[in-house]
Amino acid sequence: MMLPLLALGVAGCDYDNDNDDDYDPPAGRCALLVDNTTSDEIRVYVDGEQRGRVDDYSDRPFDLEPGVHRVVLDQVNGDRNFRDDVDIIEGRLTVLDVQTDCDFGDDDYDVEIFFD
Repeated sequence: MMLPLLALGVAGCDYDNDNDDDYDPPAGRCALLVDNTTSDEIRVYVDGEQRGRVDDYSDRPFDLEPGVHRVVLDQVNGDRNFRDDVDIIEGRLTVLDVQTDCDFGDDDYDVEIFFD
């Protein structure tokens, strides 16, 4: 009985059907794209202000001014989170690839940050 649940949980760690390359920031600005590859709905905060939510297995861009921004990702109806200072570069898309840590009992998201 436990084996099918374990297999489902591990398979969910790598699921991502979105294309991160399809968003261009407005001229003179930049964007943060939160690519949620988890089964969680996530609240997104930038510099202490809630900017919106990202549904499970989807992505959403947030237009920002260039600079270093404090980003917090908070699981809706749960305890998982991520928080870090993120460099946002003018004319570039900064992608946060959010994954669930497959180690049972870990409440933090694994987030890979890269520029597109």
